[in-house]
Amino acid sequence: MGNLKGDRTYNDFVGSVDLQDYYRFKLDNTSNFQLSLSGLNQYTRVELILDRNNNGQIENDEVLKRDAASNVASLSTPLGAGTYAIVVYPSDRNYNTTYTLQVSATEVGKN
Repeated sequence: MGNLKGDRTYNDFVGSVDLQDYYRFKLDNTSNFQLSLSGLNQYTRVELILDRNNNGQIENDEVLKRDAASNVASLSTPLGAGTYAIVVYPSDRNYNTTYTLQVSATEVGKN
C-alpha cells in the first residue's frame, strides 16, 4: 500500500491456497483510520497491527484491533504516525472467500 492518504480499495481472495493477505502501509501524520472488509461468503478475520519492535513478527500485544464476520467486518480508530499492517485470513483454512478491502486515512485536523 505504501503511504496511505485518502481512500483505497483492494479485491482479493483468501482460503486453502492463499491462507492470508498482508497489507503494509505508512501514515506520516496522526490520522483517523477506517477499514471495511465486505463481499465475504465465509467467516473471515481482519487484524490491524503495529510492529512495535520492528522484528517482522506479529505478537499478540501488537494487534491493535481485530474483527471477524461472514458478511462485513469493520474497524475504525485514530492512529499515530508509523508503519502498520492489515492481515486478512479465513477463520478455517478450508474456508475460501473473495473479499473487498476498503481503507481510508484522514489526517486529524483536515477534512
